[in-house]
Amino acid sequence: THPHTRACGTAHGRRTTTSATSSTRTSASSPSSSTTWRATRPWLSSTTSFSACAAAVPDVPQPLTERAYVWQRVWTPAVHEAVAGHDLDDLGVLTHEVSWVGHEPRIVGVRTPDLDASVVRAVRVAVPPEGVDLPTALAPVLDALCPVATVHLDLDLPTRRLPEYAAWLDRLRPRCDVRITALPTWLDSPDFAAVARTGFVLQVHWFDPRDPSGPLLKDDALQAIHRAGALGVPFEVALPAYGHRVWLRDGRVVRLDSEVHAKPPPGARPLHVLADPERVATLLASLRADPPPTLRGI
Repeated sequence: THPHTRACGTAHGRRTTTSATSSTRTSASSPSSSTTWRATRPWLSSTTSFSACAAAVPDVPQPLTERAYVWQRVWTPAVHEAVAGHDLDDLGVLTHEVSWVGHEPRIVGVRTPDLDASVVRAVRVAVPPEGVDLPTALAPVLDALCPVATVHLDLDLPTRRLPEYAAWLDRLRPRCDVRITALPTWLDSPDFAAVARTGFVLQVHWFDPRDPSGPLLKDDALQAIHRAGALGVPFEVALPAYGHRVWLRDGRVVRLDSEVHAKPPPGARPLHVLADPERVATLLASLRADPPPTLRGI
């Protein structure tokens, strides 16, 4: 078995909640109507500006909150068990994925258990084509989610499109409590301040098809975290607790599976790429020893 629940949050000093069971992507298990997953505390919320956040940062580092982003399309019994037994402070759950057919959104909802209002709803959005108005395209999702809970937009835009993202967020924030994922490549952009003014989650992990056997947690993760800390804005760090099955042919990636058990591509060999817990633990030890003053959680 291989861990295929993507939980982009890792506990420091406590058990990490993951699933160790693969599942089919195209069908969902029926959730129990009597089950409600809840976070024990609401996610941290900041509505202050860059300068106000910087002024409010305490001199003494505060304990880091611990939460998981459960990126799971199919809720198998193992996923239910892992989530029900979590001992983290907070929880975010993937509820929708948005892809594009030309300029039209293709919105797919994830069949989850009943979720408490304190559980953040994560919406994974593929990079939209130029000319798409994202608030309009996401209106069906946001109209359903915003009155209920905080929404986490997981959107990896190219750095050059940050001004566009800032304009979208300016329209979304008055109607919705929005969290965003941020990439290390955004940190040096002069346009990042407008995007991140209410806080962000810095993602320091990803699969790189140019280096398929490389680590999910990147070598420069700690440096990126301290660069983010220098901005004076409350933020969190997303760390890996998941894995992929990668199919290679002649050294090139031909397919990546996370939950799918599909027929192997002809002539391809599998490579299992998993998050390294020792590598994550080393980073967490460094953060505990010298945390950026604006870092709020993992």
